[in-house]
Amino acid sequence: MHKIGSLWFSHKKCSVDELEEMAERLNPSIFADDPRVCGYVVIKTCNRVEAYISSEKPRTVLEEVVNRLKLKKSGIFVGKDALEHLMRVACGLEAMIVGEDQILGQIKKCYLESKLEGTMDRLLDMAFDRAIKTAKRARNETRINEGSVSIGSAAVELAEYVTWGLDGKSILVIGAGEMGTLVARAISEKKLKAMFIANRTYERAKRLAAEVGGKVAKLDESERCLSVCDVAISTTSAPHYVLDYDLMKRVMAHRRNDNDLLIIDIANPKDVEERVGEIEGVELYNLDSLYEISEENLKKRLSEVCKV
Repeated sequence: MHKIGSLWFSHKKCSVDELEEMAERLNPSIFADDPRVCGYVVIKTCNRVEAYISSEKPRTVLEEVVNRLKLKKSGIFVGKDALEHLMRVACGLEAMIVGEDQILGQIKKCYLESKLEGTMDRLLDMAFDRAIKTAKRARNETRINEGSVSIGSAAVELAEYVTWGLDGKSILVIGAGEMGTLVARAISEKKLKAMFIANRTYERAKRLAAEVGGKVAKLDESERCLSVCDVAISTTSAPHYVLDYDLMKRVMAHRRNDNDLLIIDIANPKDVEERVGEIEGVELYNLDSLYEISEENLKKRLSEVCKV
């Protein structure tokens, strides 16, 4: 009889660097090449890397993967525990920001891609379908997603806290994808001096800038924007650093703003080289810094966890 098994790594046990490493090492081909695995889904987000499999011996398969790849700080669930874990993840109960909305969209995307690629069997199909429906009910019937419920909105809260308010500030948002869009929309509600949107694809940045009332910039113009901005929030999915140490040394040497530059890196892999935080006049935060953001909103939502 087939059972579901889950192998997971998350922000609860791993740093951002460790999650990046796990994302690279946990390749779906590991399960595709195993005849004991009847179906599999691999989920990779900013804060977690997870694999769900269907097998007669899921624990054995997953423990062998952990030992063979020497994966550290992992968790394994089997059967009902694995299904419950999937539901908790889909509902946002296991997220860094409890109740966050993005994870449900990410799970749906992985679910649909797995169905199209033919890697999902009937048991996993039923499990993911049930988890998605449960998550929708949780959002409709409880207040689990009240307040700041995404990494993007938490980053904006952090920027407000560190700078004593964003009113009158100039902001650069790097990246115009899903996360960049969430950040830009949240920031657009503030009384800013200016907001710049920089993206590798200029047309995408142009559309987002038009939506939020910002100014568009090409990605290679980030250096110019950084010289005048108070805050930069980087959100790309680039496989390399977008802001490295040498670039930021140049920026700070020719900076035309008397305030320190706050940089918040919510990308995974990281957009900003860690040494940038050593440069005088730069305050650097990344995903590891966001654990305690939105505490007041979190307290409000915790009372809803039992209902979910």
